[in-house]
Amino acid sequence: MSWPVMEALLGITFDALVYAAENGIPVDTYYINRAFDLTGEDYRAETDAFMEALPHGVDTTWAEFLLRPLYSGALNLK
Repeated sequence: MSWPVMEALLGITFDALVYAAENGIPVDTYYINRAFDLTGEDYRAETDAFMEALPHGVDTTWAEFLLRPLYSGALNLK
């Protein structure tokens, strides 16, 4: 999968997660924490670290897994 596309979509995912956490919007934290191996203590720092560690060569299967929270309803994007 193209790194710029993956970076943009995960950026949207993580921005929505951080916004929700900072504004008391309920999200499926169990699912999101498991998908990205996060603790939920500081989503901004954790998602930044995740992006820094993520290899730029993400195959389509892993990309689909990483993008599930964005389209699954786990982020409560209403």
